[in-house]
Amino acid sequence: MPVECPGCKKEKLARDFLPGPPSVSCDHGPSTCFSCMATHFAKHSTCPECEKEVTESEIAQIKQGLKIVADPMSFRLPRAVSLGGEIVIATLEGHVYHMNAEADTPVADIKIFLEGVAGVGRRQQRLMYNNREVKAYVRGENGTQPAAQTLQDYGVPLGSRLHLIKVYSKFAGQTTIEGVARDKHGNAAGTQYDLAVDGAYAGLKVAVLQLYTGENFDFSHPTAALKQKGFAVHRWTSVPSVEELEAVLEESCQCWLISDKRQKLSDGHLGALQRFFDSSRGLYIWGDNHPFYVDANALSSRLFGVKMSGNERGCKKVQERPATSDGPGFCQHLITTGIESLYEGNTVATIEPSDKFTPIMNGSAGNLILSAYDTDGKRALIDGAFTRLFCDWDDAGSARYVINAAAWLCNFEADW
Repeated sequence: MPVECPGCKKEKLARDFLPGPPSVSCDHGPSTCFSCMATHFAKHSTCPECEKEVTESEIAQIKQGLKIVADPMSFRLPRAVSLGGEIVIATLEGHVYHMNAEADTPVADIKIFLEGVAGVGRRQQRLMYNNREVKAYVRGENGTQPAAQTLQDYGVPLGSRLHLIKVYSKFAGQTTIEGVARDKHGNAAGTQYDLAVDGAYAGLKVAVLQLYTGENFDFSHPTAALKQKGFAVHRWTSVPSVEELEAVLEESCQCWLISDKRQKLSDGHLGALQRFFDSSRGLYIWGDNHPFYVDANALSSRLFGVKMSGNERGCKKVQERPATSDGPGFCQHLITTGIESLYEGNTVATIEPSDKFTPIMNGSAGNLILSAYDTDGKRALIDGAFTRLFCDWDDAGSARYVINAAAWLCNFEADW
């Protein structure tokens, strides 16, 4: 059963603690984890719990038991003497971490361990083994209760090396990033200010059902932006069979539907998209001004009872608005990371307000054009301005928004 360490305030398992108190003079059991114990004895010679003196020989024995090791970056971290085995976790930056493990060690325990020693939140980690993502939990069909996963479930033998990838940048959730160069629109210049870390999404696929292809809209700008982060893109410009749609969706982390002015999707297609969403994978529903939202409305009304309608003139840049305002502009959110100014789209549709959704952006006319759903481990976006994907495109605004939205729709937080 996990126990909270009083030093780092993290829940730890029994193997993360000393087998007894640090000194014979202590009259209590061990409650400080290995990592905090090693940090403490690097500077002090008293027990971190009762402050009684610990002898040099006792400290030496503790350090020997912890087997302090250094990684290639000379960043020193403790690990316990392995009674069964261990796994090694390496980062893209070159840090290496060792952890005691058994075949049935939960992946969640590994992520909690890494949160403590590597400083990467458990919900912002991708663990990879043999080009396969190792998740803490996996949901069954139709989004059933997630089941905890172990090393054995992924065929990871003891002694193996896993790779830790941080999926969100350190600027996650910050719209304004102070003290950095800006582009002509006032947004922080550079991909390091995106929500997503470059290359962190390798192996993940975005399925794009693009039913509108007018105005030379070839999805090339969004594709280039997504690939920079590692995403692969599978795009249809005509309606596939239900069987083909389901086959591609099976290997995709999210699906983007870009509507046209006539209905093109059958009930079978809508059912496939509903099952995909119910399996807790992301959905982005794009429409635009009347009547370019027919299939978007068919899907959004089926899933959420929400539709879009109308024509409102856009063609302007909108900025972050105060949290208390419901006027033009966008609110602070993970998908607006690094964005201070964003093109709203040309002529846009208005989304019906719903208690199920969080309003993210109002157009310059004050109408709601972007809403986010984040409930029961499922995420979706509904957007009334697909012209944002190809009109007035800029790297620090348009590209960053597309990247942020895709990263958020991956929903790492749900089944970390």
